[in-house]
Amino acid sequence: MSQEYDYLFKVVLLGEPRVGKTSLIVRYLKNIFSSGEYAQTLGANFLIKRLNVITEADSHSDIAIPAEKRVLLQIWDLAGHMRTTQVKEHFYRGAAGCLLVYDVENQDSYDNLALWYGDVKKKMPNAKIAVLANKLDLCEGVQEVQKAHHDLQEIAKEFEAQFRFGTSAKTGENVEEAFTQMTRSLVQGSETRSS
Repeated sequence: MSQEYDYLFKVVLLGEPRVGKTSLIVRYLKNIFSSGEYAQTLGANFLIKRLNVITEADSHSDIAIPAEKRVLLQIWDLAGHMRTTQVKEHFYRGAAGCLLVYDVENQDSYDNLALWYGDVKKKMPNAKIAVLANKLDLCEGVQEVQKAHHDLQEIAKEFEAQFRFGTSAKTGENVEEAFTQMTRSLVQGSETRSS
């Protein structure tokens, strides 16, 4: 029996409590949003997504044919309160990608993202990084949206993130795009290393 996937990647979501990490994952996997009572993640959640990713054509061949790769994505949702514990290192092990998430309406979550980023650079130095400014649906008016995008651009630049997205787990804005871009980037990085 052949292997069911071409690539297996572990991706972790990190950020303070209540920034919407779990809601982003649920939106991505099930395309739903629960506006019910907040349920704190205890420890970590581990979920799987199988997907096909179209990669760019091989630049080393004479004929450019995009390829479809089967990917098994392990998504780890680490509890926000674990930033200060040693247990988190177990969850970081083997991660190829990291989505750093903050809440656009919570300045502390933005400010503390630097602590999460420091952890990533120490424990996962080769991980691809994306920054997600979540809860864009809470921005009121054009000025708040512009500020949110400006802040996102600044912190993504500071963290040398491969990409950044303003997201809303509630509306679904850019959720699929963020996970797909991370996955595509991981596939392309693996194919570059193996060429």
